[in-house]
This record gives sequence, structure tokens and C-alpha cells, in this order.
Amino acid sequence: MRDMEGFRFKIFETQTSQFDPADYKWSRNARNNLEGRAVQGGTHTFTWQPHGSQFTILRPVSGSARSFEVRKPGTLDAQQVLANLGYAEDWVTFL
Repeated sequence: MRDMEGFRFKIFETQTSQFDPADYKWSRNARNNLEGRAVQGGTHTFTWQPHGSQFTILRPVSGSARSFEVRKPGTLDAQQVLANLGYAEDWVTFL
């Protein structure tokens, strides 16, 4: 799972399984994506976003899921980076 605005993530594993297509019915949502819902109970299980070719299987989040956050690094000083690399003017030859 991801929250891209806050760069917060949650990762967990789930058992893969096969799904019987007869157990689900499909309909379009307001964004024209296909949603697969269980015939029994109507649980939203799948979303297919054809415009982005993305297929999502919705699963409950495991209690053992690990949460983490990625912080944006500060701006790098280009001259300092080049100096750290040992850059020399003769690396580039203009023809």
C-alpha cells in the first residue's frame, strides 16, 4: 500500500490463489474502471484500470504489515558531487 503524497508505505505478503470467474460479477465505476465484486456478499475484490493497464487485487491488510516512510533528500550541490567523483574537464571532448 502507498500514500504517495506523504511517501508512506505499508508492505505485507499474502498467499496467492486462483479465482473462479463465476464467483465474481463485473461492472464499471464512475471512472470507467471495471470492478469485480463477489457474487456472494458483494465484496469489492478486483479493479481493472484499462486506461493504465493496471489490475489490482484488493486484500485485507495483514496485522504483520510493516510500515515505513521515505523522506525526500535535500538538494545536492552539483559542484560538490562532481568533486567527490573526481571529475576532470578532460572527461568531455566537444567535437
